[in-house]
Amino acid sequence: MQAINHQASAGRAAAKEPLQSFLNELLAVIQSLQVQLQKVPHSEKTTETPPVVQRFQVADTHWVASLVEIHSVLSGRLLVLEARGPRPDWTRIIRLRREMPLADVPLLVVLQEDNPQVITEAYQVGADACLVRPVNPAQLLGIALYLLRRGRRRAA
Repeated sequence: MQAINHQASAGRAAAKEPLQSFLNELLAVIQSLQVQLQKVPHSEKTTETPPVVQRFQVADTHWVASLVEIHSVLSGRLLVLEARGPRPDWTRIIRLRREMPLADVPLLVVLQEDNPQVITEAYQVGADACLVRPVNPAQLLGIALYLLRRGRRRAA
């Protein structure tokens, strides 16, 4: 029985790696863009200037890559939160959704397991979309782009 449990936990750890790897790559690209943007004189910056990170801040230890707000080519912002535990503490999300700068920012929540009750709770507290690990990077990108386009249409 223990061998099965070790295999299951090894499988869950391997499933987490692609999303963590994707987020690490995204952060590296963002940091690279920040460095490049700092080298461009202010007078030469235009709407064609590459996307930059507006803010990166860790909200609390139960969320990974929380509060990554990206100005994109689509002129939108997106908040991606990844729950580390099977029973997330939704109070942080409720506070984020009430704060004015983040009230209208689309929220994508990545959950640890496919639990209908937890998914329902995520939508009830303000998630615009939910994904369950392991996350297919193409699906994550597709939903993120959809939410950015939808946010841009709302703002117009």
